[in-house]
Amino acid sequence: MGAFDAGGKRTFHLFARAWSEWLLQQEGLEVEAELSGEFQIVTRSTDTLMRVRDEAGQIFLVLTELQTRYDRQIPQRLAAYAALAREKYRLPVYVTVLYLLPPPAGVAIQRFFRSEFYGQVAHQDFDVICLWELNAVDALALDNPALLPFIPLMEGGSNVSTLQLCVERLRSEEDPEELELLLTFFATLVMDPRLVTQITRWNMQMIKESPLYQELVMDLVSLRDVQKGVQKGVQKVMRRLSRSCGAFSPSAFSLLKHTLMRSSLGSI
Repeated sequence: MGAFDAGGKRTFHLFARAWSEWLLQQEGLEVEAELSGEFQIVTRSTDTLMRVRDEAGQIFLVLTELQTRYDRQIPQRLAAYAALAREKYRLPVYVTVLYLLPPPAGVAIQRFFRSEFYGQVAHQDFDVICLWELNAVDALALDNPALLPFIPLMEGGSNVSTLQLCVERLRSEEDPEELELLLTFFATLVMDPRLVTQITRWNMQMIKESPLYQELVMDLVSLRDVQKGVQKGVQKVMRRLSRSCGAFSPSAFSLLKHTLMRSSLGSI
């Protein structure tokens, strides 16, 4: 999984209730449990699956899939996830997909899955959230900490004053370091990465302690030949990021690559 997908999942886990209430536009939800999104029978896994109870006492599942960009296989994949979740947990499912970046020009995002074959119809609706279509000012006004790392990707969110405000609000939360790192990653998709890191004070200690960072460099320290292993491992990480985040600027890649090299060599 790419860095941004993994980071987004962390936000969902850290603020499960706030995220669910925003998705459903409904207060008073109780997240009873975060469930396993792995479906062993077909080796499928969704990003986040939560069992939720609303104020009326209705229990259901909230399934969230985070994607850096749209691809044409996602609607069918979401339909499969929803069906598997219903089968495994015997509960109705509310399905959402969150896209971080817009698709190429001329590509329309499909907002439901439908298949008809010999008169048999399969249909799955899902909520589609395109961050670039959301207004950053409106999102900030909600005062929902689950949204703060995503603000720079929203309309009107990729500027210095808005990023500074996001950082200030994150630092008022308990244990803000990981979310601030995630905010930094997302902001570098649409802003100058060096400016972003100056504002967020992205430092080596923060990076090393983050589970997001640990996922990125997990392969680096296991290689026997340290110098060659680190270089090879960094190249592997950068290829993973390239596949999942095509819009990541060359300067941002250079900054991250340098950081990974320094940290990995220093910790071995």
